Amino acid sequence: MEVLLLILVGALMLPTLYLAGLHDVPNAIAIPVRTRALTARAATRLAAGCTAAGVLTALPMGLYLYSWFDVPDMPPAMTLSVVLAALITALGWQTHTYFQGMPTSNTHVLLSALLGGTLAAGLISGWTAPKSCACRGSTPC
Repeated sequence: MEVLLLILVGALMLPTLYLAGLHDVPNAIAIPVRTRALTARAATRLAAGCTAAGVLTALPMGLYLYSWFDVPDMPPAMTLSVVLAALITALGWQTHTYFQGMPTSNTHVLLSALLGGTLAAGLISGWTAPKSCACRGSTPC
């Protein structure tokens, strides 16, 4: 079961990343090209280089942000199901906004989909809210 879910997650990542590029690159190069500060070719190459640098720095930043939260333990199948549901949600929203011509934040889409999926999985599995907030118990909820 986990292998099938992992294959599905990997298969859905490719179109999600492609649509993320379709959203990000036009937004990033529109102003430099329109104001003739850069040629279209130079702006596209600069956007590709900055995107590659962003991907390389995303893992350390993600690990640092992961340390902020108390993540509940879930079975691997449940975790992969949450990631799969988040990717389906993000792909659907990105497709909709792309065809509507709406600029959106792919990071916010994926983060909200992951948080919603995790909350739904926790509620289904009988998770109860902690007695203190995410600020480690300094103030009551």
